[in-house]
Amino acid sequence: MVYLPERGKKRQYEFLKDEVKFQKNGLFPCMLENMFNIKHLEGDKATMNELLQHIPELNSLFLQLEGKKTFVEICNQQQSFSFPKQMMDHFHMTENRFIEFIEMKSSSTLSFKESTTNGLLFDGLNKGNGVKPLKYNLEEGHFCFPLLKGELFTFPEIIFHYLLLYNLSMIARYETEWWSELIKTMPNKDYPFIVQFLNITSKKGPFLAYQYLMGKR
Repeated sequence: MVYLPERGKKRQYEFLKDEVKFQKNGLFPCMLENMFNIKHLEGDKATMNELLQHIPELNSLFLQLEGKKTFVEICNQQQSFSFPKQMMDHFHMTENRFIEFIEMKSSSTLSFKESTTNGLLFDGLNKGNGVKPLKYNLEEGHFCFPLLKGELFTFPEIIFHYLLLYNLSMIARYETEWWSELIKTMPNKDYPFIVQFLNITSKKGPFLAYQYLMGKR
């Protein structure tokens, strides 16, 4: 499944720096392969901070507390998506390279249409489970593109909710003393991110599950 490293002394533990390591066997790799056709990532790991950066509704909190954006809004009209040209600067790519990058990462769910003054226009092809790697911001009602690249870049968003909830459930069960101190003293950025995520996942989790099931019809 996933492995949670030793946390050491509770007073030194920071949720955002905590890591999960992906194991070869268990429920998590089984879910990845059978639900999303993703082979296991044995040995790979991710911090809670990285996982949270893949939740689009947390973009404003990252901007407020860490001074950085984690998503950029993508204008959508019918089945067309307009990518701001400024994104090429963020990814240090030429226009042609950026178009190739989007089409490759989208697994053929996005097809380049034309370059306009306002951005690069792509046609979205309905593949059942959304338009990779775009995410949908449920609170603001728009599609957006993740700015954090890496092994998890194209993972379905529901995976990040699962991993974050898994780690939080372990903390609630085995680290009650730390949990109590966090609620009472709120010493760092852990508390606002955890509270905001829990508020979001209570609504977004069912939405993502419904989206997945409808895509399988």
